[in-house]
Amino acid sequence: MSFRSFAVAGAGGMGGEIVRALLGTGASVLVLSRSPSPDVTANAQSTASAMEALARSGRPAGDLDHAAAVDVKRALVDYTDEDALAQLLQDERIEVIISALRGGGFLAQDALARAGKRAGVQLFVPSEYGVPTIGRTTGTSVAIHLKTRIHQDTLKTLQLPFCIFFNGLWMEYWALILGLPNETNTAIVVGDGEMPVSTTARPDVAKFMAHVLTTLPKDQLLNRVFRIEGDRRTVNEVVSVLSKLTGIDIQKRHLDVESTKATALLPQNDPAQYVQWLAAEFAQGTGTVSFDAVTGRRDLPTDNALWPQWNPVRLEEGLPKKL
Repeated sequence: MSFRSFAVAGAGGMGGEIVRALLGTGASVLVLSRSPSPDVTANAQSTASAMEALARSGRPAGDLDHAAAVDVKRALVDYTDEDALAQLLQDERIEVIISALRGGGFLAQDALARAGKRAGVQLFVPSEYGVPTIGRTTGTSVAIHLKTRIHQDTLKTLQLPFCIFFNGLWMEYWALILGLPNETNTAIVVGDGEMPVSTTARPDVAKFMAHVLTTLPKDQLLNRVFRIEGDRRTVNEVVSVLSKLTGIDIQKRHLDVESTKATALLPQNDPAQYVQWLAAEFAQGTGTVSFDAVTGRRDLPTDNALWPQWNPVRLEEGLPKKL
């Protein structure tokens, strides 16, 4: 028996894609939208404003709240009121919570997980959707600590089963990682640019998620990690493809890996630091979904084959046609 009742926290950007994909399967979907809360806002600004700014600056043009265009049930929630949140989830008979919260919203995931446990929720999908984070406990930016905390600490303490999706870098974010656009049409490449990176378009990630969450038996989803990718290219290849698509002769400026890492780990609340950290990770060969920080392996298989009909776009289709 598979899951059929979902609550999606955050319906803009990736959340909107997830809602639309779930509705396409015929599943029941409740969208949770945050109500203003001074305490949450203050905490978020003090600990996660770098990721908040990154999400805003990296959002592709034309990125809309897809869930707003469909007939879907919504609830305005305050994540500081866990009693009300738990009651809502219980009343709606929610089986699975999917978090698409970002930036300051990462901090609300703890409360959402606690409320879900009280409401009898059977599965929690934390807001990951990037490079593998499990086992990365030192030497990383504050953003990664915030992302891993929900499944490494809270979910384990609560004994609330989780399901995590790693898909590499969203194709929509490559220009941001390369420091484009700029006046000189020069891409910033950390290292030699020859290490492969997993990359997937957001709609394809959402479709894969919706498929496995609604078709696989429940016991095959508990405490499961899915590693998927639409394409795998080196950074140099990405620059080449982007040049062809845009018709711009994009030059490259290479930066030293170690100095970039050192800058990325400075105790500053700067969104550029997370971009630098990611670029340095890519340069060290840890930017694919096949990487495992616990064992150091870089050859773990992907889960693409779980859905043979999944046909994600390649880089040439997923990159923007203009900067």
